[in-house]
Amino acid sequence: MAKQDNLLDNYLGEIADIIDALDDRFDSHDFIKMLNDTIPEVYHKILAKHNENVARAHVEIGRWLSTHTSDLKIERVLPPSSEIHMSENKSGKESACAQWHKIE
Repeated sequence: MAKQDNLLDNYLGEIADIIDALDDRFDSHDFIKMLNDTIPEVYHKILAKHNENVARAHVEIGRWLSTHTSDLKIERVLPPSSEIHMSENKSGKESACAQWHKIE
């Protein structure tokens, strides 16, 4: 299935720099926080696209990461089926998200 054009596609270089600045193992919340800090206009456009629905915006960002793993040299870390990775989201609340690690 072909990748759909996405606003994030236009910022692949900047996003690769964000990934480089993160720890070798990070989660989607870490990435989203740094995306908002580094190129906030992109984060806010995605949020506006989803009528300020943070959960939907974050799902879009996570899916984009999933479709660009080879470009970004990352892999998703799959937890055991009985576990859900929880971390602090951008709003300061604990919620589930994907974990990633860098590959060479």
